[in-house]
Amino acid sequence: MCFRPMQENTPFGVLEYAASIDRARIEPMLRALRWCETLLTCTRWVPQYNAAGVSLQRTINEHQIEIFPLEAAAMDLGYKTRFKKQHLPINLDGVHLCVRSMNRHPRPLHTDMVASMMLLLGGERFEPAELPKTLHGIFTPEQLASLPPLHPLVNAMFRDNLPHLGEPLFLKLRSWNY
Repeated sequence: MCFRPMQENTPFGVLEYAASIDRARIEPMLRALRWCETLLTCTRWVPQYNAAGVSLQRTINEHQIEIFPLEAAAMDLGYKTRFKKQHLPINLDGVHLCVRSMNRHPRPLHTDMVASMMLLLGGERFEPAELPKTLHGIFTPEQLASLPPLHPLVNAMFRDNLPHLGEPLFLKLRSWNY
């Protein structure tokens, strides 16, 4: 007997999943992917097509951010991807970032987090304080200076490790779990 996965056409490629997965589990992901497609029409994200599907890219302050909606859906289904479990499928300048939801249960869908990131970074301007610390590498010196002071504990951990201007902040912070 040959296993034939179910397939669902999405705006970002074909989503394959086991026939045993309940349709009620698939629908929220498909809804979030359609939301991402809608956001493409009113944000600065640009789709990039390749053999693996579609990624969404955006350049901010000469840094390229890339997110992967279809991989987010695969993660929501519990499938292994090239990204760490429970992390947002996002790259900054070609490097995977450590971006995850707050420790809440139930965790939000990765596809919903991709749509949220599209909203946060989709316009001409964004609020730096709203972004995860691992994305601070995209900020200008002025944007970094506008951030609220760090909590004393975080301040002690990171102040001495802040990079000099021009060195991406995320490279020093991405492996820290906070």
